[in-house]
Amino acid sequence: MDSTPLLLKLLKNDEFLPELISESRNRNLKKNGRILLYIGNSRPRGRIDYGLRLIDELEHSGNSITGLIIEPEDPLNINPQIQAMKRFFLPAKLSARQSVIKKNFDDPEASKKIQIFLDDISSAVYDTGVVFYGNWVPPQLFKIPRNGFINFHPGPLPFLKGMEPDTFAILEGWKKIWGTVHKVDEHFDTGLIIAMTKKVKIKNYSTPVSILHSLTLEGIKTIVKACSMIHDSRKKCVFLKNNTGSSATIEKAFDESFINWQKDSNEMLDRRLRAFCGQDIGIRLKAPVFDDTYFVYNLESFNAKLEGNPGELIGFYLKNGKYLYQPIIKTVEGAAVILLGEKVNMSELKRPENKHYPEWQIPPRKPKRIADLKTLKYSIGKYNDVIRNQISR
Repeated sequence: MDSTPLLLKLLKNDEFLPELISESRNRNLKKNGRILLYIGNSRPRGRIDYGLRLIDELEHSGNSITGLIIEPEDPLNINPQIQAMKRFFLPAKLSARQSVIKKNFDDPEASKKIQIFLDDISSAVYDTGVVFYGNWVPPQLFKIPRNGFINFHPGPLPFLKGMEPDTFAILEGWKKIWGTVHKVDEHFDTGLIIAMTKKVKIKNYSTPVSILHSLTLEGIKTIVKACSMIHDSRKKCVFLKNNTGSSATIEKAFDESFINWQKDSNEMLDRRLRAFCGQDIGIRLKAPVFDDTYFVYNLESFNAKLEGNPGELIGFYLKNGKYLYQPIIKTVEGAAVILLGEKVNMSELKRPENKHYPEWQIPPRKPKRIADLKTLKYSIGKYNDVIRNQISR
């Protein structure tokens, strides 16, 4: 099902920015500006650091990075280009969740350290602030630049607000997705929308990682264009209202990380697999099997008319390979062979699970099937023979 919102369908083409600007009579003003750039540590990692790429693109378009906010342990700090910039190291009191940051402002000692940081930044003049995968920005900071801050959200605001838009784009069956550049206000992902990226196609084998990398590349281009619009008085920015939309929080992702054998179609099983085994956000895919809950490494589902009720164990896979002796579970539309991890202790399970299993991650490309339907049916038949023999004794 294509869940692409009506807003996207109203656009005539992928280039949204030209429709957000209008020419004015003054054609003599410069397009460049003085940027206060905040590069966060949660940006996706690629062969080329996306933070460095954004800096290069901003400077190439005529902007100057007057100040760079960065965390002390960020690997970008070893880069000579970054070392030559005016850097402001983000204090630990501002490198936290929104609720914690707000509490830190109420603490006299923490507030004093934060104020020293803010005063240091305020010693220079900035036209625009840019947030690139950073934490929540408090009003005391985003009001320093003349034009305030803009932020890149790798999701289609006002839909999919939160930390996991790529995850929920897969879970909800989106066919295309885009990123958003918006003004920063006192809440998360609620500021006025200034620009949208080019649409990115979500394929049947896309993972959150592959989607995020594609959106980030498009986001860098859109950030640069948005800055040009803001700094060029020949063009007037038109801001769209960021209305109430769906959320894509990590807490909500945790709730979606459990397979529901009684309701999930085979397509939904594949979506959950790609959403939680196609990345590592500290939340693993889980499934009820053998009257317990287990972590899931991988699974392959098949459409077939088979006996049994969804969720029942109907066999064990009998073919050499990684699925050897792994359980076969009846699904709504057929069956699935599932590669299980360790048993989940539900009483100790945290949100998110503090574990890192990179070997669980499925690749962001069309996978080749390991299991096959012929062996699946053979395995089910052998299992039924064993059950009948036990009953007849």
